[in-house]
Amino acid sequence: LTATSLINADTIAMGIETSMGEGFDSVEVLFVDTFSLVYRPIEQKIIHADRTDNGLIRIRMQKNMIGNMQLKGLNFTAPDWYKTVASTSPDSVFFQLTSKEVEEKDSVLVLATFEDEQRNRLTLTDTLYLPIAIRMKNIGGDDKTVTIEEPVPFAFYADSVNLRHYHVKADWKEATNYRLVVDSMAFTDIFEWQNDSLQADFNVQSSDYYGKIKLLVNLTQRDSLPMRFPVEFEHLVVQLLDEEEKILSEYAVSDQDSIVFDFLAPAPYKLKIIFDTNNDGKWTTGDYLKHIQPEKVMYYPNLIELVSNFENEIEWFIGVQLQSDEVNKKPLKEKK
Repeated sequence: LTATSLINADTIAMGIETSMGEGFDSVEVLFVDTFSLVYRPIEQKIIHADRTDNGLIRIRMQKNMIGNMQLKGLNFTAPDWYKTVASTSPDSVFFQLTSKEVEEKDSVLVLATFEDEQRNRLTLTDTLYLPIAIRMKNIGGDDKTVTIEEPVPFAFYADSVNLRHYHVKADWKEATNYRLVVDSMAFTDIFEWQNDSLQADFNVQSSDYYGKIKLLVNLTQRDSLPMRFPVEFEHLVVQLLDEEEKILSEYAVSDQDSIVFDFLAPAPYKLKIIFDTNNDGKWTTGDYLKHIQPEKVMYYPNLIELVSNFENEIEWFIGVQLQSDEVNKKPLKEKK
């Protein structure tokens, strides 16, 4: 747009033929149609809020902040508990706690009220949960349990394959409980719908909770196999499965090799080998019209019961099991 009258208009409706010379840098008319241009301003909202260990509340907005923001305590009643602090960034607002009662609270719940200048000074509100950074070092009494939340630095990024999946990466510590808090309006979808606030608790197990499977794939007797297995050993894919046969991990093996499956929860597991004839790294179905059989698979004959803090060493004699004609058979403990 080049005309000031059009730039300041909320809605423009016109035919494309009449748009020439009325503020559009058009070169030629490609088709005749009527269209409407509706101006939708970016919605003002809070995209991040935190509380430092020195009592400073930092709030970052979606766009530059115009006007003042007011805070109201929801889990306390202290009067005059904050003062506004000058911010060096136009999209941020800072508040300093001035009440000792509020500053010593483990967590502060406040209601923020602010205006959206570009939407006729529309008044908006949002609820902020502000936990305190850890400061208590010595807590007396063996019969007391005190939970203190401490913010953890993390990286948040989209999955490279599925753009609707996101990952949270942090320096997780074992035997530690964590809480993921997502503020309301943190995400906006293609229809401009925004999320409600949500919270998810999870924990990281200690290292001795997990077990390990060390597998040696033994191919020493492949030369004595019947002629129906002339090329099966050239490419193998070894898979670790749970009881429902969900693939947990897999490795390609072309020679006698040792494979380690670590950080496994105590549970029953299965081992499966795919004789990858076409070397595509996965199981391939057959082709009826081309008279091609599906690729053969073989299971380790027993279900593996893994316990915590234990390394299970297994030597799998592939050639011996093939000679016993156990291709495609399920583990002995569970056959489907």
